[in-house]
Amino acid sequence: MDVTDPIKTQGMCQGNTAAPAAWTVTSIPMIAAHKRRGHGAHFIAPISDITGHIVGGLFVDDTDLVHVDMRTVETLLEAHSRLQESVINWGSLLIATGGALKPGKCSYYLISFRWKADGTWVYENNTIRPDLAIGVPLADGSLAEIEHLPVESAIKTLGSMTCPTGSSASALGRMQQQGQEWADRVKSGKLSRRNMWFMMDRQFWPRVGYGISNTSASWEQLDQCLRRVYWQLVPRGGVRGTAAVPLRQLDRGFYGIGSCTREWNASLLKWQSYSYTTNVNQASESRCKSPWNSSSRS
Repeated sequence: MDVTDPIKTQGMCQGNTAAPAAWTVTSIPMIAAHKRRGHGAHFIAPISDITGHIVGGLFVDDTDLVHVDMRTVETLLEAHSRLQESVINWGSLLIATGGALKPGKCSYYLISFRWKADGTWVYENNTIRPDLAIGVPLADGSLAEIEHLPVESAIKTLGSMTCPTGSSASALGRMQQQGQEWADRVKSGKLSRRNMWFMMDRQFWPRVGYGISNTSASWEQLDQCLRRVYWQLVPRGGVRGTAAVPLRQLDRGFYGIGSCTREWNASLLKWQSYSYTTNVNQASESRCKSPWNSSSRS
């Protein structure tokens, strides 16, 4: 006799105020169990020998699993094997809670370096090797292969375009695309001059400037990124399009046109401060890098 369970279960819907707390109490034991198996990233400070162990980064349904072990020197195949074990373990923990990894939304990077005769290194192209495939566990016990991304390929994570090489091309391209789409809507609409500037401060910059603080672009790249968009927008605000570029991008507090908001300029200054600190410490940081690294995103 077949018995049908009348109770239908589902995850907590978007907007449910209990969902963040529910995911917190669910993910904490998952993280602890994952670390207990030794998965994640093991770091060692080069001077103090202080150790650190993290699983990766979790934000709601975005999870970045990381594998790197500075306690030993791994070959590429060893790093690949341990990454696969990590993905299987995490996927199994998720299945145990009633969830599952969706293969179509999962991808991974396998990062290794090839040393040249002059002592410099380049990234190896591991995507051409079928023996380096990674699969995620499904509820039926099988493994579903996921996409192997080249290290220079950027994907959107929490609204920002990032890739392991640190290239900012995709992030800048996304900013330009969003800026142009917004400018096209303004040109096809009938906003007054006053409302155009108001909407630029309240809608344009929160959208386009999101994630600017974590970009790796140079100051010159950021300065030139949206010049064409500014040129299209300032006439809609009652300013001649032939106005000088520095004047268009100068804040209104300094008697400029104000295409850039104070928040944008503050983000640029914060980025410049971080970039200066990073460049000063670049030599010491480079010595901390492991020759093998791998990460998986789901």
